[in-house]
Amino acid sequence: ANLSVAMYQSAKQAAIPATAILSVVCLGKQIDTGRSISLLVLVVGVSLVTAQGDTVTNGKGNMKVGLSCVLAASLCSATASVFTEAMMKSDKCTMWERNVQLSLVGIVLGSSSLAMGGMDRFNPDVFFRGYTWHVWLMILLQSFGGLLTAAVLKHADSIMKCVAKAVAFLAAVALSRAMFGEGPSLDTPRFQIGTLATICGATVYSLGCDTLGYFCCWKSGEPCENACAVIEHSATIGKQRAPWDEEPPLEEDE
Repeated sequence: ANLSVAMYQSAKQAAIPATAILSVVCLGKQIDTGRSISLLVLVVGVSLVTAQGDTVTNGKGNMKVGLSCVLAASLCSATASVFTEAMMKSDKCTMWERNVQLSLVGIVLGSSSLAMGGMDRFNPDVFFRGYTWHVWLMILLQSFGGLLTAAVLKHADSIMKCVAKAVAFLAAVALSRAMFGEGPSLDTPRFQIGTLATICGATVYSLGCDTLGYFCCWKSGEPCENACAVIEHSATIGKQRAPWDEEPPLEEDE
């Protein structure tokens, strides 16, 4: 109501740098210069792909209010993602136990919302009204996606989740246009530049500049000194030094 579609989609990408900043501040994650630039390129690429239409609200609503709400929502999303990553990587509970704990919160909130509309909504005939096989398929896909997200946070990090979501969104836009004729046109310079920037940003962040430089040397046939050290260094860049990763101090013998 307060922002156009283009402005909303562009401002929503603030969740990517917010997640990176919170990961550095809260989890002690180390991000080199190449990966930092690749995240900015990724944000620009996704913004170009999604930014279609007018950039004004045509006199409806307040742009300051809308922009503030979107930025606040992006910050909340980044905070929740980093906090969930910290919970998933804790040794106190397994990934499945954390999923059950988080699902209990959703059950309580969903049940409260149903109760506010009347207790008759808990009737199975009312609750499951309109549940076709398409709906059940979407529920299964959402559940499977939640498990994949938890696995990414457990074994990778929140920033990699944002990178994967950006690439998945790009694929969804292209498939939507190809299959249903909806979404931005694929032959426009804006979409093509945004696609190239998104792919380049995701590739550089995932592999790292050192690894890409090594592969470029290998493909060109030029010698690359200390290749193993380059790969190992690139793989260690970006790993956080969270409290649970710290080794306990050694006890001195009396």
